[in-house]
Amino acid sequence: MLAITVVSACSTVPEDKAGQPVPPVTLTDWRVSGKAAIKTDERSETVNILWRRQDKRTDTLQLSGPIGLGAVELTRVGNKVTWSDGEGEHPLSSLPLDSGARQAAAALPLAELGAWLLGHPAKNTNWQVEITQWQAIDGWRVPRILVARHRAITIRLVLLDWSFGESR
Repeated sequence: MLAITVVSACSTVPEDKAGQPVPPVTLTDWRVSGKAAIKTDERSETVNILWRRQDKRTDTLQLSGPIGLGAVELTRVGNKVTWSDGEGEHPLSSLPLDSGARQAAAALPLAELGAWLLGHPAKNTNWQVEITQWQAIDGWRVPRILVARHRAITIRLVLLDWSFGESR
């Protein structure tokens, strides 16, 4: 196992015995769904997630489940992140932090999270990211279980359903 340590962050990348490559960080037109277990000092909860990368500048993250007011969608276009609960689009700074999932969503570096989901180490962030289980999908080696930690927040992602579009 090869440990890669980056300033203020680390990620563990096991050797690839099957010879399948990790998708390039520049890959676009992909989606993954699964579950996230979020733990903070105050609470623990589980939410469903759907992450979509449309192009290099655009990501959409849908969180649904027991997060208070129902589903929340975060959208990143370049460096701008907004959220919506079905009643309009709002700046990320106005996201109500009434649940662990919302606290985690507000703290995540969404511009980098897509790279983590593809199996690339965390860079230039205070998050610690560890991939504890890999899977082979469509010729790629992608994470199945990813654990991210930041201060009092721990997120365990179980990535169940990958789909890669035409950009391959």
